[in-house]
Amino acid sequence: GYAGKVLKSAKLRGINGGYAGLPAGFSDFSTNGMTVSLWAYPTSESGSAVWARFIDFANGPGNDNILFARTGDANQVTFEVYVGGTSGGKVTAPLGSLIVNQWQHFAATLDASGTVVIYRNGVPVATGFTGVPTVIQRNNNFLGLSNWGGDGHYAGEMDDVRIYNRVLSSAAIAALA
Repeated sequence: GYAGKVLKSAKLRGINGGYAGLPAGFSDFSTNGMTVSLWAYPTSESGSAVWARFIDFANGPGNDNILFARTGDANQVTFEVYVGGTSGGKVTAPLGSLIVNQWQHFAATLDASGTVVIYRNGVPVATGFTGVPTVIQRNNNFLGLSNWGGDGHYAGEMDDVRIYNRVLSSAAIAALA
């Protein structure tokens, strides 16, 4: 690995740089919710990494996806849940919340009622609602790769990626940041 923010980071080089595949599972985030937490050092300028993923857990494109990603080609992030084949909604952080060539901490929490909070560097930057994920085994689980073939690949580094099957408190997220 590379000298990361916390320990050693994974460096993903965009379209030709690969991704990390995770095992099947990630099935029950509706009982106690979930938290995604990571340090990111994105290196793609807007326009070159359309919908590049931090995570995408699913059974294919538009099939029970849980994703945390760049919003289109903008310098902001979105958390979205698909319930079956339909988007249950998305929560998007403000423009400028994703800064290229800089380490920053991102986290998203999703509670059992569908409330999402997105954090940047330990501070809440967006709150909203999305669908509650279906309890189903997800077989296509990625860091840095989308389940949709036309989306960009994440380019940059990621470090200390954590997935919890519960909602962390804002104090716990601030401590991770």
